[in-house]
Amino acid sequence: MKRSYFYIAYDGPALEANEMDVRELAPALIALSDLLEETNNVLNQGKRKISLHVKGSFKTGCFGIEFSIVHQLVADLLNIFKDSDVQSAAVILGLLGITATGAATSVAKGLIHFIKWVKGRKITKIEPAGRDHMKVFIDSEAEVYERRVIDLFRNYLIRKAFDCIISKPLAKDGIESFACAESPVCEASAFVTVTKDEAKYFAAPDFPDEVVSDTTVETVVRAVGIVFKDDNKWRFNDGSSNFFAEVKDQKFLERVNNNSEFFAKDDVLRVQIRRRQLLTADSTIKTENTIERVIEHRSSQRQLPMPFTSSSGESDPPIPESQ
Repeated sequence: MKRSYFYIAYDGPALEANEMDVRELAPALIALSDLLEETNNVLNQGKRKISLHVKGSFKTGCFGIEFSIVHQLVADLLNIFKDSDVQSAAVILGLLGITATGAATSVAKGLIHFIKWVKGRKITKIEPAGRDHMKVFIDSEAEVYERRVIDLFRNYLIRKAFDCIISKPLAKDGIESFACAESPVCEASAFVTVTKDEAKYFAAPDFPDEVVSDTTVETVVRAVGIVFKDDNKWRFNDGSSNFFAEVKDQKFLERVNNNSEFFAKDDVLRVQIRRRQLLTADSTIKTENTIERVIEHRSSQRQLPMPFTSSSGESDPPIPESQ
C-alpha cells in the first residue's frame, strides 16, 4: 500500500474567512474522487485500487484541503505485474497536472496545463513525436505532450469531473481561482493555478449520443395517455411496460384532429414503431420511440360477437358458452 499527498485551494474575497459553502464544496470533492478513480481506470485498467482521503490541512487566506491517496494492488496475485506496468498515485497526479512528483514530465505539461493551452479551441492535427509523446497542433501553434495526457483529455468522465472541480466553483461570485500542488507549503512556483477567466476552458464539452441500435418493427400497443398537441409524445403500453413515443403518422393525426377518427384512452393500435437506443456520454442507455405509421386502430369498447347474418350469408362466430 502506498500513499501520495496533494493540496488544492480555492481563493477569493468570499473565502477570506477560510470558509466555503458546503453546497459548493461537496460536489467538487465527489468529482475529485471521481477524477482520480477514472484516471486510475484509464491508466491501470483495474490492476490497482485507489481511494481518496481528506488529510485536513488549511492555508491562511483561502479555503484549502490536503488529501492523501491510498493506492494498493487489488490482490496479492497481482504482484506479478512489473512496476512499469502499474502507474503509481504520484504518476497519476503528475499526468493530471496536480503535482510534479512522479510525473514523466514536469507539472507544467500535465492535463491541467494542456486544457489551459487548448483554451477551448479546435485541435487541427495530432502526430507522433517519439515513442510516448504526441505533437498537438492548433492551426500553426503546436506543443508536445505525453500520449497519456491526450488519452486523459479525450475521456469524457475526466472532463466532466474537472467541470465540477474547477469550472462550476469558479463561476460563483467571490471565488477567483483554483490552485493545486504537492503540499500547502510548496514554493509559489510549484502551484498550478487556474484563474476565473480560465475556468470556462474546464467546462465539460458537448458529447454526442452514439446510436447503438436502430430498428423498426410492427407491433400492437395500447394508448395510455393521449396528448392532442403538436410535437407532444403519447404514452403507450406494449403489454410489458409503459413508454412515451412521438406519433409521426401525419394522416392519422389529421384524422384525429379533424374528428374524423375518434380516439380514446385504452384504444389499441397496430403500429410500425421505430426504436433507437443511444449511448450517452456518461455511458447510460436511453431509448427513443417513434410511431412511424398507424396500421390499424381498434376501439377500447369491446363487444361480444353475435350470430348476425350478412347479405353474403356469412354470420359472426357463435358466442362461446359460459364455463
